[in-house]
Amino acid sequence: MSRQDAKQPQRWPLLEAGFAPATIAKYKPAVHRFIDWCIRTGQDPSTTDELDELLADYFQQIHDDNNGSGKSIASATLHGIHMYLPRLKAASALPIASAICKRWHKSKPPTSHPPLTWELTVVIACQMARAGHYNLGVATLVGFDCLLRKEELMSLRRENFADAKDVRLSVNYQKAVLSLDRTKTGRDQSVELRNKSVLHLLSQVARSTKPRALIFPGGAQKYYRVFKATCRDLGLSSRYVPHSLRHGGATLMLLQGIPIEEIIRHGRWKSSESVKTYIKAGRAQLMAMKAPLSVSVAGLHLAKDIIKSMALTQKH
Repeated sequence: MSRQDAKQPQRWPLLEAGFAPATIAKYKPAVHRFIDWCIRTGQDPSTTDELDELLADYFQQIHDDNNGSGKSIASATLHGIHMYLPRLKAASALPIASAICKRWHKSKPPTSHPPLTWELTVVIACQMARAGHYNLGVATLVGFDCLLRKEELMSLRRENFADAKDVRLSVNYQKAVLSLDRTKTGRDQSVELRNKSVLHLLSQVARSTKPRALIFPGGAQKYYRVFKATCRDLGLSSRYVPHSLRHGGATLMLLQGIPIEEIIRHGRWKSSESVKTYIKAGRAQLMAMKAPLSVSVAGLHLAKDIIKSMALTQKH
């Protein structure tokens, strides 16, 4: 859906004619949420095939982030697009997105994504940097430290970062913070950086980012592909996904003795009870996961000084 296509409802309001008010009230917000997601993640499909694949990614993300729930959102989005773009109503127009909606509940019961340890996260970040994705390597470290969802991570702009010297903050506020314009649980939220080395690396990347530009350009799709490819190259489990960074960061905080209420605040969760179960399960999941010995050993060494480790990836 190009930005021009997104304007069709305003251009031709009669497209909504014949639909019940309740139906419009369901379809229209769903389409707007998808458009907002495209804008946040830097996506602008220009062909029907690109739109189909992007919708499929969006639906898969809803499925994964909600542990198998959310089909009604995906269905409303798909039908809403049919309402505003009738040419795409044919079954063959959006085959992948349509198939995902139809098969939503036929998959195996969803399992939570296992948490990553800090050491494996550092190995993944360094491997990304070594492969020419330095900024995404830093993004991986930031995602773990700040418990960010991948869309939140890849939507960060230079103006969303402030360190202790930022004049926009009080001189009495001596912490670095990321502002999050839109999140799964609401708008205008924020999170503090806990790891000083991660802050140092993020500061370097942010300083080299132009005003209003994305700190980590490329979009959530690209990051997901690079993340999964890196895990494959390292021989890590295919069960690891970018959400494993958020789960891993929260699990580490628990292991460090940080109160669950503080973890919930840091991760910006709404439901405390579900988060408590989710975090506590992380300890058992950590023990159940295995990684190649060489990778685990490398992680122990690289994590001792991540600034130096990331710098060494740029030397040839």
